[in-house]
Amino acid sequence: MDELFWALLYGAAELLFEVFFQIAVESILALIVRSMRDVFEKPSVIGPILAAVGYLFLGIIFGIASLHLLPHPLFHPSKFHGISLVISRYGFTFALGMALIRFIFAG
Repeated sequence: MDELFWALLYGAAELLFEVFFQIAVESILALIVRSMRDVFEKPSVIGPILAAVGYLFLGIIFGIASLHLLPHPLFHPSKFHGISLVISRYGFTFALGMALIRFIFAG
């Protein structure tokens, strides 16, 4: 009799946990979507130089993070060093920041 009681209690607890978990996750996702919608609706005037500096710092941060995950060089050296950096614009500053950190610390 006790086993049936605990099985029913476990089933009810599992059902309640699933419901509350789905409500919590859905609420968090709704909050994120609303905040992203607000960001995209309001036109923000950020100068290209400020954006470039922001992408440079973002690249530096990701470069440092990638050094902790992969301390060795990612690719073998090639004939055309940095060709991808020349092609893009803001991607250039992001990649420059990340590549500089990797070049300095990963060898």
